[in-house]
Amino acid sequence: MAIRYLFLFIFALLHKPHKINSSACTLDFTRFPFEAQSKCFDMDAAASSCCSSALQSLFQAMTLKSSQSRSIYLEISEAQNCTNIFENLHNRINLNKCELQDFISSSTRDLCSNNVDQIIDLIGVETYNELRFNCKDLSSRNHRDEVCFDCVVSYRKTLQVLKERNRASDKRCAEALLVSLASSDVQSTNFVQGTFSCLWNEIQSPWPTQKSPNKAYILGSKKLLAIVIVAVALVILTPILYKITRKQLKYASEKDIEILSDPSGKYYVGIMPSGMPTVIKRLNQGIRVPSFGDEACRKAKIRHPNLVSTVGYCDKGEHCLVYEHCGLAGNGAGNVKAPILTWEPRMQISIGVARGLCFLHANPLDKMVHGDVKVANIFLTEKLEAKIIDSDLSSFKPHERKGLRTIKTDVFDFGFLLLQVLTGKKAKSLIEEARDAILKGASISAMADPRLNGAYVASEFRNVLAIAVRCTAPNEGERPYMEEVVRKLEETQNLV
Repeated sequence: MAIRYLFLFIFALLHKPHKINSSACTLDFTRFPFEAQSKCFDMDAAASSCCSSALQSLFQAMTLKSSQSRSIYLEISEAQNCTNIFENLHNRINLNKCELQDFISSSTRDLCSNNVDQIIDLIGVETYNELRFNCKDLSSRNHRDEVCFDCVVSYRKTLQVLKERNRASDKRCAEALLVSLASSDVQSTNFVQGTFSCLWNEIQSPWPTQKSPNKAYILGSKKLLAIVIVAVALVILTPILYKITRKQLKYASEKDIEILSDPSGKYYVGIMPSGMPTVIKRLNQGIRVPSFGDEACRKAKIRHPNLVSTVGYCDKGEHCLVYEHCGLAGNGAGNVKAPILTWEPRMQISIGVARGLCFLHANPLDKMVHGDVKVANIFLTEKLEAKIIDSDLSSFKPHERKGLRTIKTDVFDFGFLLLQVLTGKKAKSLIEEARDAILKGASISAMADPRLNGAYVASEFRNVLAIAVRCTAPNEGERPYMEEVVRKLEETQNLV
């Protein structure tokens, strides 16, 4: 009997229920699983990208928890436990080199914030809701590239507000803001994944990019010969391959592929990963624009039917701007031959350009000047609708953006553009000729583009010519604002 009770005592001791460990991991790794790429099996060569991907998966799991607990980071003991579990789930990869627990723990000193509600209080409910609105379309599985771009622009603006108002520290504010945004709709798996996919590159990676070790050796004669042969073959084959590839482009017509020359850069047709065709402007080599990314993002916020929308930029190496593709009908620049337009399309184009400039000068978000209004910066859609493309960003300086002078300079440039539309000529002497025709009562028929063959309304022509003369007045104070120009042109068109 005594032996029986002894066994029962030992059994009870071994199976004694233990208290739940408060530091146990409460993250769910099943909803957003980490899918390691094959290169991650060699962590020595791919530590940066693999550790970053693993950390992204952890933050997605933390987002689910944050939606309920409102805490962003984990206590140090839970962070260690979750890291151990996560590493065991992916034991074929040596993730312990990443030291992930250091980036998900709240033990880091001077954190930006560890609470979603505190983040919202710091940036303000209105700013937070604006960020959510600008990123809401990321919930679509196949969202367009410009949706992500709009979200990035809003995210950067909000992050700057957060850093300015949280004066204690700005450490890991980017991660805290990302989790706070994604946790607003955790019921939508697509939204959480889309938000992290779009904004994760905004998080500064704590792991330095691995560089290939330098190998100091001299190529043998056979290797050197092989390289020379390949190089020569490429020189010979490149023009042939270019012609073949050019015929096979899916989204660009032959005339779109031509490079459109421009003094400040060159235009190319490109295709985004989603398949959306774009126009890419590469600034000339040697041009470097301070705060290029901020300037590009500022312009991307401006949307109008007569403005070419900015949908992206590149500031790595060369500076490039990415614009919407308008289905160009040609703007007369470079090798693209502009069509000969009758009077009605010329009027419509002139009014469209005027409306675009008027919006730039008086838009409610951020008043701007263009600074380089000319034929080469006016694109036409297949329906001959005018769209103004951005000027060279390097021409803008912060102290030059504001003031009467720059706005009235745009007006002058528009007036000269209007004269070109009326006459088909490009000489600067047009300004004096037009002034003589209006102020001295000279004949206006000699001013008209001969390609019109007289097929225009004389009264309309004179009114538009008079507007152009006012816009090109030597005294800036005598030039009208674009709002008045738009009204006068529309009134002239409605007279007939």
